[in-house]
Amino acid sequence: MSTSPWVSPIVVIIKKNGIDIRLCFDYRLVNSLTRLMIYPMPLINVLVEDLDKVLWYCSLDMASGFWVVTMTDRARAISAFITSFGLFEWNRMPFGLKNAPPPDLSTDAG
Repeated sequence: MSTSPWVSPIVVIIKKNGIDIRLCFDYRLVNSLTRLMIYPMPLINVLVEDLDKVLWYCSLDMASGFWVVTMTDRARAISAFITSFGLFEWNRMPFGLKNAPPPDLSTDAG
């Protein structure tokens, strides 16, 4: 449970199969009040040069990369959402927040 002064609503979407649901978080108000953080993209030639320094390579599917990024206490409070069960916060980066992709990119580059 959360005591955050921030709150965003949930929108329930029924999937195409007519049975399953998807929970969507409406962060439009939060995003309108959030200042965009700018992160430089790594240069591909630098990344390729770094490949020369390793013995083994690993390929990962980053489709759920957001779930790897932990949230700061401040960001957790801003991510708060309300349900009929109460007010909750994310521990990991959710989809939909304005600055969600840049920290994910900076983590990949680091």
